[in-house]
Amino acid sequence: MTGWKSWKTYREDESWVEPLPKGGDLPWALFYPASYEVGSANLGMHHVYRALRRSGVGVERFFLGPQSPYRSVESDTLLERFPIITAGIAYENDVWSLMAWLQGASIPLSWKERGQCRGAPLVGVGGSLTSINPLSLYALCDFIVLGDGEVSLADVVARLRRGRGGREDQWEALSELPHVLVPPLWGRRGGPSSGPGKAQALEPPNAASAWVTPRCTFGKTLLVELQRGCRRGCRFCTLPRCFTPLRRLPFPEALSLLEKAARGTSFEQVGLITPEAGDYPEIRGLLERLTALRKSVSFASLRLDSLDAFMVDSLHRGGRTALTLAPEAGTEALRRSCGKPFTDELILQKARLAAERGLRQAKLYFMLGLPGEEEEDVAGMASLTESLLQETRLSLVLSVNPFVPKPGTPWGEEAFLSAEVYERRTSFLRESLLSRGRRRRISFRFASHREAALEYALGWSSSEDSEETLDRFLAGERAPTPPRRDQARRELERLGFFRSPHRENPADHGRCFP
Repeated sequence: MTGWKSWKTYREDESWVEPLPKGGDLPWALFYPASYEVGSANLGMHHVYRALRRSGVGVERFFLGPQSPYRSVESDTLLERFPIITAGIAYENDVWSLMAWLQGASIPLSWKERGQCRGAPLVGVGGSLTSINPLSLYALCDFIVLGDGEVSLADVVARLRRGRGGREDQWEALSELPHVLVPPLWGRRGGPSSGPGKAQALEPPNAASAWVTPRCTFGKTLLVELQRGCRRGCRFCTLPRCFTPLRRLPFPEALSLLEKAARGTSFEQVGLITPEAGDYPEIRGLLERLTALRKSVSFASLRLDSLDAFMVDSLHRGGRTALTLAPEAGTEALRRSCGKPFTDELILQKARLAAERGLRQAKLYFMLGLPGEEEEDVAGMASLTESLLQETRLSLVLSVNPFVPKPGTPWGEEAFLSAEVYERRTSFLRESLLSRGRRRRISFRFASHREAALEYALGWSSSEDSEETLDRFLAGERAPTPPRRDQARRELERLGFFRSPHRENPADHGRCFP
């Protein structure tokens, strides 16, 4: 087969929410480590692209696939023409995708090797992962923007423009910034100690999509960020501690943004980006306005205890047929322990509400391997699922994942579930429920333990682990080695991580942070 020729039909399908400057004096490849369809559903990709365009940078987008030679969406320009490549990394396993993509373009993977290769691009990274642990990227990147991109992006552009004398000049210029880690210089002279950058507020129009396309995973959807950070206290979750403080888009500005976009852009629905839609104080007023604009809605997340009939009706009016519920654990005691104090009766009540309001399916998210989990907790998953099947007309999708301890969380130091125990418990769930004759109304999605193990290893990676990960990738080995958690903790503290405003307190279990 010949290589990919053109993104022309993709460009023709795009509608732009506002005109953006074209051209630019700094050729810059912006890569998202997934397909165009998935990348178009990532609001961070939209924000960085728009900010770079406004800064006069000649930024063009790249996505995973089709095969090389890689070409930009904007002009079908070959990747080799761009001296700067940056990627948005949201999840740990995206690190592996980035390495595979660079390798496919014949770009040296390590900053050490690129430093010895004349004409090699400068490679940088930002994204959500850099607020949790950026060290899995240490061996790979020339620079890593820590935390919210809004804080550092303009300064990064200014330093790169200033440091055009060569790679060493660029490293030196970037190392002056308080929230940018430059791995080539960190070992020699230290680096930032201020932790991840934190934007002070969410501001329109940065809180919405830059473009809308029917090819997006969510269809022709305008994405709007209502809230960043979370007031809840779930002990497994990075949001309350790694993405503080809680910031919300003011309601009048959210309405203005939506109405302006509706006048100038064709879209069918609005995707509300927030850790918990029910925590947005004016969510009802916002949904009423979307109904008046004849726009359907989708929620990034809905918490059981704040879900009400109005929200379910909003989903149903927009043609949605499924509701996502996240009990996380099979028993009330374990749910309370992890910060989700939902009773079985509350879960059944919300499922009945969904069925009564016309929805036909519920997706249930569970984790296996939570601290303190016993066999009775696994049996509780099967029992709760059976009760839902008996008391509602809903078909069910069980999505089951291994619990992965993350840095910066109260349960970050806990053990990671073995493959043998995970297999035994998933087999029990499958056999227990299918033996009860419910095959037509239930399906299972068991996450790969191998992928979860890679997520755990990358999530707790130290700088030394990053070197080994790169070596294993080049050797064609995907299986990770156990991370050096003590070293990673020391290095993260040195960078200014783990400075949470919330101190861990046993009394906080199951409570919300103010």
